[in-house]
Amino acid sequence: MKIFATCAPGIEPLLAQELSELGADQVHEASRGVDASGSNSFLWRAKIESRLAERILVPISAGPGRGADQVHRCAMSVDWRRFIPDGATFAIDATVHKSKIDHRIFLSQRVKDGICDQLRQVRGKRPDIDPKNPDVWIRARLFKDRLHLAWDSSGTALHKRGYRRQAGIAPLRETLAAALLRCAGYDGSTALLDPLCGSGTIVIEGAMMARAIPPGLGRAKGDGFAFQRSAD
Repeated sequence: MKIFATCAPGIEPLLAQELSELGADQVHEASRGVDASGSNSFLWRAKIESRLAERILVPISAGPGRGADQVHRCAMSVDWRRFIPDGATFAIDATVHKSKIDHRIFLSQRVKDGICDQLRQVRGKRPDIDPKNPDVWIRARLFKDRLHLAWDSSGTALHKRGYRRQAGIAPLRETLAAALLRCAGYDGSTALLDPLCGSGTIVIEGAMMARAIPPGLGRAKGDGFAFQRSAD
């Protein structure tokens, strides 16, 4: 299975190394993420054990997207039953760069229409849209008139570990804190002191590393990942 793990800019080399340690094959750095492949067990490990990835996307399809009709045909060509269970809600997150279609909302609407039309053909009804808290996120990226569709197997971003009940102003993202610790060579075997700890993100992440607590363990126990609720 091929995946694309997203991350903050500059974290790509660290994420590539981490995914290799988790058992990934064909690991290649990209802009704001890492391409990799692996078994279904690797997909589990990546979401539960990765401290650096923001999301784990599974590429679905790619095709021409120069105009509205091409975008619709590309979306229609996918068997969406694999990714959107019957009765589940979904939403589209779209980005556009250097393309004839230059409005991400228009792109998301055309992709949404293609998905709904395909599922209506095979199920006899259109799925519901929930733009705020959907069961399934579909990521659509249009770059130089080529459309890339991906299923977000994570659901909620992976930096949301589940341990933070409240946050101060502009808290440090958990994945960035973990990256700082990795850059510093911290492996949990020595004491960790952060005298300017703020909301405590660095020390919390360090404590989880020291106790070998996977950052996504709590979410996995509660069906907190999108792929646990998928049709496959």
